[in-house]
Amino acid sequence: MKNKNSSINTIFSRILILFTIIVVIVVATTITYQFYKSTKSNIEINTSQTVIQANRSITSFITDVMQIGDTTLDYCTNIYQYGKDNVELRLNTILDSRNDIITINFFDMQGNIIVGTTANNLRDKDEIFYQSWFQNALKGNGDYYFSRAHVQRLIPLRYPWVISYSKSFNYIDKEGQEKVGIMLIDFSYTKLRDIMGYATIGKTGYAFIIDQENNIVFHPKQTLINYDQFSENIDDISNEIYGKYYSNDNGVNKLKVIQTIDYTRWRIVGIAFPNEMLLESFNSFAIALMIILAFSILITILIAKIISNYITSPIRILEKQMESIHKETFIPQPIERASLEVKSLSNSFVEMSKRMKALLEKIIEEQELIRKSELDALQAKINPHFLYNTLDSVIWLAEQGDDEGVITLVTALSNLFRISISKGHEVITLEEELEHCRNYLVIQQMRYVDKFSFNISIEEDIKDCQTIKLITQPIVENSIYHGIKYLMDPGIIDIEAKKYDTNKIQIIIKDNGNGMSEEVRKSLLTTDKKKHLTDGNGIGVYNVNMRLKLAFGDEYGLNIESEIEEGTTVTITIPLTK
Repeated sequence: MKNKNSSINTIFSRILILFTIIVVIVVATTITYQFYKSTKSNIEINTSQTVIQANRSITSFITDVMQIGDTTLDYCTNIYQYGKDNVELRLNTILDSRNDIITINFFDMQGNIIVGTTANNLRDKDEIFYQSWFQNALKGNGDYYFSRAHVQRLIPLRYPWVISYSKSFNYIDKEGQEKVGIMLIDFSYTKLRDIMGYATIGKTGYAFIIDQENNIVFHPKQTLINYDQFSENIDDISNEIYGKYYSNDNGVNKLKVIQTIDYTRWRIVGIAFPNEMLLESFNSFAIALMIILAFSILITILIAKIISNYITSPIRILEKQMESIHKETFIPQPIERASLEVKSLSNSFVEMSKRMKALLEKIIEEQELIRKSELDALQAKINPHFLYNTLDSVIWLAEQGDDEGVITLVTALSNLFRISISKGHEVITLEEELEHCRNYLVIQQMRYVDKFSFNISIEEDIKDCQTIKLITQPIVENSIYHGIKYLMDPGIIDIEAKKYDTNKIQIIIKDNGNGMSEEVRKSLLTTDKKKHLTDGNGIGVYNVNMRLKLAFGDEYGLNIESEIEEGTTVTITIPLTK
């Protein structure tokens, strides 16, 4: 074949005549499609059956719990007729016969115990009165209520994981008057976990339970969810009650089967991964299919290689020109011997190269300005949720008549915004920066009562040193929301500012929170801003690090040390400038 100005379309049209294996591909595709449909149908059936069986098991257990409630209600409706000691003996007999029932208690409208299996050493009635299971049953007007999994706090120093079944009922008191009370039956969360343990779907599929408010009642990956290492997309099933459908969550194809559990208004959701299950079934089928296709493709490759060498030679020349475009002295030359399309592409590339040389310096300057503008915009953002929650706390304190608390909170908020604005100045003193951080912690400490404490110390001779503002608050915010928030015990945040070497200052922020994995720690200071925005954390830390490097140089910025369940230490290094 001689070199002619032929189009790529004409050249490949000649090649396509040789593709006799197209018939094989069509047949193979048809067989594969039928196999796919059959396997997909089996996956849907197996997933539905698993969810149905789990639903039946849970419904059976819930029905059993409700029957126990109905039986015990009969005792307590006429408690003084049966005798309180006799009723308590019957309740304990039921409790002794069931290892999945934790407590059976009956309370009056004020939270006082009437009779129950944990009648002694209970918490104060006010603490019981404001618990969610009590309030929901109180507002239910006779309806029953099933809670999600929670730590029951009836008895001090005893905190079992339970699901509460509560219901209001009428009883006759000592004076013979009809009163309203609240029944509580706590059953072990372990029982629900054992039932759902059998709801396995393939190798990676699973099932979980949500309540009517789309809160997770049970999830096999609850521990990972608590540590923000796994999330479940609840939004797309929030309005679904029954049925099955496919969805794509972050690029992962999922089959979701939903059924409503009787009596509880819970929904059980089965998650299957059709692609993985199809691959498991496809292996043996694919072997035979691949042998046929491999033979056909081998012949096609041998023929196409000869022709593609002829076609792609000028394209490779153009590719080498493109690889050399970064060299300042390189000037690309038009390709003469090639197809019409490649010649047109080459001419366009030459013209584009000339324009790129002229615009390169301007682009570099603009990018630097854009980079600084993005950081300024991130710095100026005020979290509306933080402001809303703070004002909501002010209202709550005012309603409680806590004038001193209102004054403290409003003063801290005022100082927080005063230093944030700082008359439009970017540079403030180190003492002002730490005062801003202290006000933020005061606000958060009043919002999360008894959740954490903090200490701030600064060496006297560096108080007047200059720094760019808002570099400690984003770090402390991360410590609270991602380190201390999920601790059972109160957290501690220590902030220390001191001289380092002769011309540097270190601000060390240390917490005893959950810590983070090595992968998360490394990602916090990367340039992948899209990932930070997707994860919902880290953008403030990234912003602080970049602002410090832009203001003072690459030797300054953040250093993060952390271990899971050991806490996190963030060190901010800035120059010592009076």
